[in-house]
Amino acid sequence: MKIYSPEYILLKKFLAGVWPLIQSGPLPHELDPIFNLERLEREVPSRAGEGLQLAIDDILSRSVRLPKERIKNYDRILESKNCLTISGARIQYWKRLSRLLKANRLRTEADYYLLRVLYDDAAELFDTDESLVVLRLIEDFENRQGRVRTRR
Repeated sequence: MKIYSPEYILLKKFLAGVWPLIQSGPLPHELDPIFNLERLEREVPSRAGEGLQLAIDDILSRSVRLPKERIKNYDRILESKNCLTISGARIQYWKRLSRLLKANRLRTEADYYLLRVLYDDAAELFDTDESLVVLRLIEDFENRQGRVRTRR
């Protein structure tokens, strides 16, 4: 995703709007996702889209555990700022997740981290068959990348 594409701009605005809502306090610059994304845009623009997607994947996987009322409240706040809502982002996220589960292999690191983080944080969202697919996709990607993963 190119940094000047409409999708990138929409998702960056979403990240900037949602991050203060879900983060419990200020972070040092080196841990702040907006700071890091803007650094990537300057230093390695070709990787900024992947960095943005990873940050959003992390936020959406965190949101799985949030109560529905809190999500509705956050959605109202984001909507008032003309931002994509968490609910809207989740719809895109679940469509992407569905495509990944149907694929024979993970193609990007962003796809790998989406499954890895979601499975580690919320494995109960997957039924038994889906869990087996997720674990196979993760293991295949790790093997291709030469990563060593210890099972939980």
